Amino acid sequence: MIRTAFLIFAVVCTPLFAAQTCIRVGEGTIAPVHQKKLEQHGIDTLGVIDTDSTKREATLKKGLQWFESIDQAFAQRPDFWDVCVPPEEHLPVMKKIMQVDPYARILVEKPICMSYQISELLELLKSFQGKIVVNENYLSSEITETVLKMAFETLQLQPRKIVIEMDKNRIIDIKRGRYVDPEGAFKYEGTHILTILQSVLDKLNVSLPMPNYVQYEPLVFSDRSLENQGSADIQFKIGNLDVLLFSSMNGTLKYPYPPYAKECILEADTAYRYRILAIEGESLDSNLYTVVGFYEPLANQPRCLGEVALFKNGKLVTSLGEIPDDSMGAHLHKAADYLLGKTTSNPCTVEAGIEIVQLLDRTLPTYNLNCSPK
Repeated sequence: MIRTAFLIFAVVCTPLFAAQTCIRVGEGTIAPVHQKKLEQHGIDTLGVIDTDSTKREATLKKGLQWFESIDQAFAQRPDFWDVCVPPEEHLPVMKKIMQVDPYARILVEKPICMSYQISELLELLKSFQGKIVVNENYLSSEITETVLKMAFETLQLQPRKIVIEMDKNRIIDIKRGRYVDPEGAFKYEGTHILTILQSVLDKLNVSLPMPNYVQYEPLVFSDRSLENQGSADIQFKIGNLDVLLFSSMNGTLKYPYPPYAKECILEADTAYRYRILAIEGESLDSNLYTVVGFYEPLANQPRCLGEVALFKNGKLVTSLGEIPDDSMGAHLHKAADYLLGKTTSNPCTVEAGIEIVQLLDRTLPTYNLNCSPK
């Protein structure tokens, strides 16, 4: 009798391992990636809110609910919200969520907002009592950590050059209307690049000044030219340290390091990306070393694998081989754990997200100095 009563009590009460849930706002390209990575961490996506009603049927076929508004979705009491709308919509969506739930827990894609929205965001946060995590996955990259450890702990380099480059041939996507941003080629990969750079500069305990060189190139077609869309070349000088940032949408490479650099990424190479962090400097033995991290996806390799190579006086001397680097999965898992109260460590705070937006502002084509690099 006592056993029966106990079992009834256990069923009526909240389950010990209740499913943890989120509701996604936005059903774009990144949405299925989020859903898969969160599922692997035990998070159930209940449903979707999107302004494009043509996505409703496909969403329902996936077994997800379709919500018309934040208010309607809030009735489901999700554990957190997954905001995957375009960057300019991040703040309006977060504002609506905060209005229905001032204690909401929010995961928002990078960048956290546009630069002109920062003051409004800060004002909203004065009365917000919930949690926000920015999904900047390069903060959770094993490649970045490995490069930093090898450069500054193993070799104890005195750095004289930092190179971060991220390229892909996105011409097919641009012809379809994607990635056409008036703020130029650096806008898409820029937050990733600056996040990695901040991780390096934090090790050196230095701040990033204004750039001394900003140059954008157009993307030229036979019938038109898209200003600032071809490539972006950003350079800084910090004492004796050169910081060189480059990103292209047309397949151009500027700082090729073997073994993964191509002469040029062709339009047909839709899966190929060139994403690197290189730190060059002198070691205690007065040799010149360069530690290069190659981010996923590597050429002819599955996703979530990276590699780190070491160059001595310009020659490749060793490679660490394939390094698992599911930075997106790792960051989403850390974000979920923080939002759900399993850890007190926020993998990317609002403050960090705002700082990246402010740094990104310095690199836009409106800041073009039209000068030669020094």
